[in-house]
Amino acid sequence: MLGEYDVYPYWEAEGFGYPPYPGEWPPSILPAVAPILLDIHHTETEYTIEAELPGVQKDEVDVRTDNGRIKIVVDKKEPEDEDGKNYLYQERCGHFASRSVKLRHADLDKATARLADGVLRITVPKQEAYWEPKEIPVA
Repeated sequence: MLGEYDVYPYWEAEGFGYPPYPGEWPPSILPAVAPILLDIHHTETEYTIEAELPGVQKDEVDVRTDNGRIKIVVDKKEPEDEDGKNYLYQERCGHFASRSVKLRHADLDKATARLADGVLRITVPKQEAYWEPKEIPVA
C-alpha cells in the first residue's frame, strides 16, 4: 500500500525555480519553458508515469535515471523558418522543460519508456523497499 511519501514529483526549470503547479509559471517564460504535465498511477507490480508531450519527437526527449529519480528532459527545436511567412503572432516555438519523479520501491534499472501519440509512457517495475522509514531512539 502506498503512503503519502511514496511518490515525489519535482518541477525543474534551470534558472526559473520550482513552481508548485503550472498556473504559477510567469507568462513571459511559458513559451520558452513549458511545464511537463504528469499522471502517475500504479498496480501491484509497477508504476506508470504518463507525460503529455504534444508535438515532441523522440529525438527531442531524454529519459534517464539520476540520483534515484526518473528525469524527463524535453529540448524541442525551433520550427524551420519558411520563406515568405509574415507572422502576426507566433506561439509555436522551441522550448526546454525538465521534470523528475522519485518513486519509492521502484526498480529503476528495469524502467522502459515509449513515446506515442504525444504521450510519453514510462513503466517502472516495483521492487522490495531498499529503505523504510524508521524511528531512531534518542539516548
